[in-house]
Amino acid sequence: MRQPELITREIQDLDKIHLSAIELSLRFPNDNMLRLNIAQIENRKQILINELEKSLRHYGRHSIKYIFCELKETIRIETLLEHLNSFKNLIDKTFEKVTLGKQNSLPVNFNTVFSGSYGIQLSTPFEEKLLDHDYEKALGQVMETLSNLVSSTDEKLNKVIEKDFGENRKLLNKYSLFFKKVHQNNQKIQIVWDSPITNKVKSIVIEPEKAKILHSQFSQKEKSEETIELFGILKGLSLIRYKVEFVKDAEGSDIITAKFNESLSEEVKDALDKYVIARFKVSIEFNEIKDEVEKKYELISIINYRNAI
Repeated sequence: MRQPELITREIQDLDKIHLSAIELSLRFPNDNMLRLNIAQIENRKQILINELEKSLRHYGRHSIKYIFCELKETIRIETLLEHLNSFKNLIDKTFEKVTLGKQNSLPVNFNTVFSGSYGIQLSTPFEEKLLDHDYEKALGQVMETLSNLVSSTDEKLNKVIEKDFGENRKLLNKYSLFFKKVHQNNQKIQIVWDSPITNKVKSIVIEPEKAKILHSQFSQKEKSEETIELFGILKGLSLIRYKVEFVKDAEGSDIITAKFNESLSEEVKDALDKYVIARFKVSIEFNEIKDEVEKKYELISIINYRNAI
């Protein structure tokens, strides 16, 4: 069986010929031989794509199809990139979870596009492991999670999200962004994964309206608030910016910077450099730019430790 690279190269050469033929057909719309030639090229390409899929499986490479179900010929480049980037983020963040943070980018290659609907054919390299295949586990988890979410009823959706994500806000954010893009672009999506490990094909269809519901649910969980009480020392104070620095440990390595209301100014001044019991409101939110969870603290009340005894 031919190597995937050889087949992909032939497909890419055929794409160049196809593009030239399409350009000629626009200049000579009544040329029947030209139309026949285009049809033969398209038929040959489909044969090559089928061969490529068999070759990918034979040589231990995962095949992924990302399909815009209701498009036929063209798509805005912004839409294409938004979809592929957000989908790749799901894969990478799941790969990071699977490898316990040791790796955060699963290699995925673009092979070609195909028609009928507008589809993108992707694949992974061969993973050189005899057992415990991380590519398989990561892609499998992505497909299973998407399937669970898409098939869930609105009533059970919250439980599904809690089960599949727990406190993993980074992963939750990636799914939220993915569903946001599907909804915003109003495109029905189909994702098809062909595993060389199990020799099985799994397919998922995502409707824009379902993506809207999912994004709404995820958005509610991207931000949260809680109230906590901590014992420590108040070491820093700004009465201009109304901020304090609170030290939680004796070494001074764990410092919380918190804002406070002007009405607490006198209490804060009296507590400076003393052991205190401080009550904070904590706002937890995912920062997409930094790709990390951020906690913002607001000092609600403060009690001198000696007075509290």
